[in-house]
Amino acid sequence: MASQSHRAEIESWAVVFGLSDRTVELAKQLLLRVIGRKVYSMSKSLLALYAASIMSGEYIPLTYFISVNTGAGRGRIRIRPRFVRFDLKKHFGIELSPEKLVAIETRGFCRVLKLDSLFCEASVCTAVNTFNESPSAIRKNYMTFVIAVIRLIARHLHIEMSLPRFLRYPIKVPRTLIAKRARKYVDACIERARGSMQLG
Repeated sequence: MASQSHRAEIESWAVVFGLSDRTVELAKQLLLRVIGRKVYSMSKSLLALYAASIMSGEYIPLTYFISVNTGAGRGRIRIRPRFVRFDLKKHFGIELSPEKLVAIETRGFCRVLKLDSLFCEASVCTAVNTFNESPSAIRKNYMTFVIAVIRLIARHLHIEMSLPRFLRYPIKVPRTLIAKRARKYVDACIERARGSMQLG
């Protein structure tokens, strides 16, 4: 039986992300699969909640589970995405490519930041296309890369937005490099998003 502390952690984070009761209950069911088993990416309750959010389509960003070492003055990533992908496949049969994880991260921020459909679809399109041709420096830091892409889309759509304070930790990947790589996709992705909304 899953411990009360595991369940409480799931419920607490569910409130933060505004997840439905259906996703919460699914997370508690998935938690039973990892109790007593070794996981490598994050706590068992967070892994179950993240898997449930993918299955339900109520995406949440991994960036929220990042630990920041402010004393040393450097951002310290506690969760490695490749370990997350490994645990998702091993315990829940969810197989994600790095590109898919980038899309999920972007959609997670769309939910948390309450971005509209046009903004979200343009951001996902730009992030995935840029990621596919990015150098390893960006690909290893793609959770912070997604933030930079979202801010770039906001500038192009003339939308002012503020990020939660904890997301303003030092970004190892230069924003200018991200913007240079992403800029050529922005206009096409915005137009594609507009077209999809008109067809829908």
